[in-house]
Amino acid sequence: MGREEKGLFVTLGSFSADARTFEPTKPNLRLIDGAALIELIYEHYHQFEPRYQMLLPLKRSYIPGPIASGSD
Repeated sequence: MGREEKGLFVTLGSFSADARTFEPTKPNLRLIDGAALIELIYEHYHQFEPRYQMLLPLKRSYIPGPIASGSD
């Protein structure tokens, strides 16, 4: 990659330790693993065009947690 170019490597899995060590030496390179990709999708899903939301239909679910009992 030249100085003016940007590199993006995306995987659904994970990157090796060597790849993670190499990444900081290249300011124009970014590695996105599966966990980071999922977080990015969750964070920006509301901005997706409807045609892409149809390809990846997500529904927001709320799961109630236990009610904290107070000790008096």
